[in-house]
This record gives sequence, structure tokens and C-alpha cells, in this order.
Amino acid sequence: MIDISREVDNVLREELESIAKDLKAKHIELGQKASGDWVNSVEVQVQGGHGVILANDYTKYIVHGRGAGKQPPIDPLEKWVNDKLRITGKDARSVAFAVAFKIGKEGTKTHQEGGSELIDSIITKERIQKIKDRLKTEIYFEINEELKRSLKQ
Repeated sequence: MIDISREVDNVLREELESIAKDLKAKHIELGQKASGDWVNSVEVQVQGGHGVILANDYTKYIVHGRGAGKQPPIDPLEKWVNDKLRITGKDARSVAFAVAFKIGKEGTKTHQEGGSELIDSIITKERIQKIKDRLKTEIYFEINEELKRSLKQ
């Protein structure tokens, strides 16, 4: 009996792990790393022919930035100031308030520039097609092998 699901899961896991590795490297290359929390949050889950890459909920801000309008919360910004700028204590809180005010007024640089290339440079149409082709080849191989076994019996 063919266990295509297991083979599909193996291919998906391998391909998604490769994408996750590339996303982490690109995140660092783009200078987006502060504490390393985002890099450490990237996780691949595969089951039953479905796969997903998960990461911290603020991924959308890393990718798209934040538009002007409402100020972002201070606590996460204070952590960012500690991690990225190495400023601590009351000074960190003051800087976090200033950053929040500026983001509320102007949006982030990433947003002003139309987003970052974090995802689009890694998850390309070509890469998706390569994964589809690899899955098709694996499924074809498994079916072909099962047919050969069946004919020998």
C-alpha cells in the first residue's frame, strides 16, 4: 500500500525548513534582528500533506511596517530599544515613547518604503514551482514503485 502522505510530508518538511532557514538569514541580513526573538520563533509544522511556517505575531510589522495613525504600544518598543539600541532604564522608556510618537505620526520606514523584501525575496514563484515539481516527482515515483510491486505479485 502506498503511503504518499508520509512522502509528501517529508518533502514539505524539508522544503519548508529550507525556507525558514532562508527567512531567518534574510531577517538578519536586512538588519531587522534586535533580540533574536523573531528568529527563535520561526517554526515549521507539517502534517497530513499540509505545511505551515509560523512566527511571532509581529511578523506583519517586520514585513509591511506600520502606517501612521495610532501609536504602537510602548512596552514592546521599550524591549526593542533595550535589545537593538542597548539603552536601558528610564532612558529606554523615554526613547520608546519618542519612537512610538514618531511612528504614530509618520509610520515606520519599512511602511514608507512599501514593505521589506523579507518574504518576497525568499518565497518566490520559482521556488513554489520547484516545490510543486518536486512533490509531483515524488508522488509519481511512489505510485510507479507501488505499481511495479503489484505487478510482481
